[in-house]
Amino acid sequence: MFAGGASSAARDLLERALRLNRGFRPAMLSLAFIYERNADYLEAATAYQDLVDTHPDFAEGRLRLGINLIRTGRDAAGEELLRDLVGTGATPWIEAVAAQELVRQRAKKRKELPEAERDAR
Repeated sequence: MFAGGASSAARDLLERALRLNRGFRPAMLSLAFIYERNADYLEAATAYQDLVDTHPDFAEGRLRLGINLIRTGRDAAGEELLRDLVGTGATPWIEAVAAQELVRQRAKKRKELPEAERDAR
């Protein structure tokens, strides 16, 4: 109960902050993460899309959007975002997570592991 209440209060504060400053990246990221943490992947994907639309060069936002698009059944769009992050000089942890998610997608689709590894490079 506490976590849900705290999450709701945090969400309310972040939404208020965004009404004051619509493009405030830390608030946008935090709000999207709250949705994701609560397994509301459709809302998370929408919030991450807003973040990426406002801050297109923000690699973490593109990573989180890609993952949540996949979670909501939009695999092709999510995989495209993840592929665009691999090998582009993004922060190493972002590239690693993007590659890991691509491999996971390939394995889920029962593709051969060498093909998945090639995509991850």
